[in-house]
Amino acid sequence: NLLTIQGPTNLKAQNLYVPDLRGGAALVLASLIADGVSYLDNISLILRGYEDIVEKLTNVGAKIEIIE
Repeated sequence: NLLTIQGPTNLKAQNLYVPDLRGGAALVLASLIADGVSYLDNISLILRGYEDIVEKLTNVGAKIEIIE
């Protein structure tokens, strides 16, 4: 099994909809490296599936804010 990652990829911020738990996690990670501010809708799936994800990512330098 081999994983090859080649970058960087120039991602741009988008308004995104979280389709499912794993897809939502991928969108969070992609948004963290994208230029600009991304907004994710339907985040309840992520918050339910990953314990304290906002706090954990914030603790390592991510800029994440939940907007009610």
